[in-house]
Amino acid sequence: MPAVKAEKKDEYFQTSRTWEYDRFRAAAGREKLAWIIAAVAVVLAIVAVAAVAMLTPLKTVDPFVIRVDRSSGETQIVTALKGPQPRTYDEAVNRYFIAQYVRLREGWLNDAARENAYAVMLMSDQNEAQRYLNSVQSSNRNAPSNIYGDKGFVSISIRSISFLSQTVAQVRYSKIITYGQSAPIAQNWNAILTFKFTTAPEHEKDRNINPLGFQVVNYRSDPEA
Repeated sequence: MPAVKAEKKDEYFQTSRTWEYDRFRAAAGREKLAWIIAAVAVVLAIVAVAAVAMLTPLKTVDPFVIRVDRSSGETQIVTALKGPQPRTYDEAVNRYFIAQYVRLREGWLNDAARENAYAVMLMSDQNEAQRYLNSVQSSNRNAPSNIYGDKGFVSISIRSISFLSQTVAQVRYSKIITYGQSAPIAQNWNAILTFKFTTAPEHEKDRNINPLGFQVVNYRSDPEA
C-alpha cells in the first residue's frame, strides 16, 4: 500500500474538521430555530388567553321567559330586573308609579276605597283628578261602589308597561273580579296614560304616598277586544 504524503494527510484532516464543523453548525441552527418557534408559540398562547380574559366581561347572556296567556293565547316576553341598575333609574321609577297608579285606580276594595281614591287624586293633575272624581261619585251608576259594593273585590295584575314616548305609557293589565262566593273572573284591559313629575307634595302625609310628585295628566282605559 503506497504511503500517504504529508500534504494529502493535512488536507484530509482539514476536510474532516470542516465537515464536522458544518454538521455542528447545522444542528445548532436547527436547535436555535426550534427554540424560536417554541418561544413564539408561548407568546401567542399568552396573548390569546389575555384576549379571551379581556373579552369575557363583555359577553353577556340575557335570559328571558315567554309567558303565554291560556285564555287568549297571547305571548309576551317577561324580563327580569337584575344587577344594581338593569334599566335606567328614571325608567324604573316611572314603571313603579305607573303600575301603582293603575292598581289604585282600577282596583276595588270597599274598606280601602276612600284611601285609594285619595291616592289616585293625589297622583293626578287637577283636570284628571276631577274626571276621576266624577267617575267614582255614587251618583254615577257605573261607579265601582255601585257595581261591586261591599261584596265585590277587584285585584289588578299588571301584564306589561310600554313607553310610547318619554311621557306616554301603555299599560296592559288584567282585572280579577271576585263577587261574593262566585268564581273569580279575569278581564284584560289596556290603559293609555300621559304623566309628568312636579314638585313633591307639601304635607308629609301626602309625601308618604307620592314622594316624587308623580302626576297623571290624561288617562283612558278600555277592555281588550
